[in-house]
Amino acid sequence: MEIEDAFKKAAELAQLVPPALQEMAFKRALDELLRKAPARPDSSLSNQSRSVPREKTDLMSRFDGVDRTQYPEIGQPGRLLEKVLKVIRIAKDEMGIDGVRASDVARVLTEKFRVRAKTNAVQMALDSRPDLVDRSKREGVYEYRIMGTGEEFLDLPSVSPQKTAAVGKIRRPARAHVVDEAESVDKVAKTESVEADKKARGKRSGTRPGPKGALQGLIDSGYFDEPRTATQVMKHLRDKRGFTYTIADMGPAFTRMTRESKLDRETLDGQYNYKRSTT
Repeated sequence: MEIEDAFKKAAELAQLVPPALQEMAFKRALDELLRKAPARPDSSLSNQSRSVPREKTDLMSRFDGVDRTQYPEIGQPGRLLEKVLKVIRIAKDEMGIDGVRASDVARVLTEKFRVRAKTNAVQMALDSRPDLVDRSKREGVYEYRIMGTGEEFLDLPSVSPQKTAAVGKIRRPARAHVVDEAESVDKVAKTESVEADKKARGKRSGTRPGPKGALQGLIDSGYFDEPRTATQVMKHLRDKRGFTYTIADMGPAFTRMTRESKLDRETLDGQYNYKRSTT
């Protein structure tokens, strides 16, 4: 019963008694009518108490059908960068999703593989390696795509000097504290990576050019008249010229030479190939 109807009904009932008792009769009638009225649900309270399931993104929904036991390395202790790159590659190769957000990757790691990962940690790891992933903005949010160099990086043995040295070179902004062990590069691992880097490089001679200089020398010699992958270039420099470089060395150099229009980049068989620029 509405409150307005209760007042009207109580007033009508009060008219049935002598005037001296009408006020008291009105109050008692109103109390009785309101007491018998069914309670009205409070929509605001019900909305607050009702648990709303978290909406799943397309990436998370697709990963629901993935058997995580097929990828045990993601759930094992290790560096966050490699876990993130593996999730991005699975999304591309098995689901046809070429371009994912850091927040989606963090959620897949946390909910599917039970690896604690926050969005800002995932984004920091990806932004620190522009030589391994391509970043583009869509609807105001950055999406990341793994490049050929990123796939080559994942395919390297975990104990290889190139991988440990590359991980040791991750550029991390200053932070007040480390949020999670999986989000940081362990100090011991960094020390080991430096030693591995030194062994891989060997003793430097005064004639060894920098990565960009080495690429310029190959351009001048006509080596890039044919498309070459980063792996082919590093193997050629090591076998033919005696210069050892890592992916971490050459990735930024390839990017700069491409931006300076000295090399053209194209994708062949899922990998970046570089050729002398025609512009």
